[in-house]
Amino acid sequence: MVLNFASATPMARAGEEGLVNAQFGLVADRMCRSFGAWMGRTAHKGPRMPVDDILRTAASIETINDTTRQVEIPVRLLAAEGVHTEDRVPALLGAATYRGDFTGLAPLFRAAFWLGMGPGRQHGLGQLTFR
Repeated sequence: MVLNFASATPMARAGEEGLVNAQFGLVADRMCRSFGAWMGRTAHKGPRMPVDDILRTAASIETINDTTRQVEIPVRLLAAEGVHTEDRVPALLGAATYRGDFTGLAPLFRAAFWLGMGPGRQHGLGQLTFR
């Protein structure tokens, strides 16, 4: 499977420092956190995602080729209106190829395709495509 980060996709959480990468376990974790936050904000009453099962599956996925690069995006694109800071957050741009058993991850991929991933989606960040 090839995952294309079509626009800068924030990968670091608040307080995290260092380099980000396209290791699939990290990507799946950030997808789950994005959708968990979205479900909370929309008062979603339906079933919750099986996060533990998703992360267990993601741990077995191998990265074959990673042509992503880290870019820095301003925090003001991710934060609430009125935040004025010059801090920057690491994000990924580019593509990564993975190999493994993706059984059961199709709903996660569909949601990520339609909703995007991470904060800043209102500014076009976090757009993903899969093939």
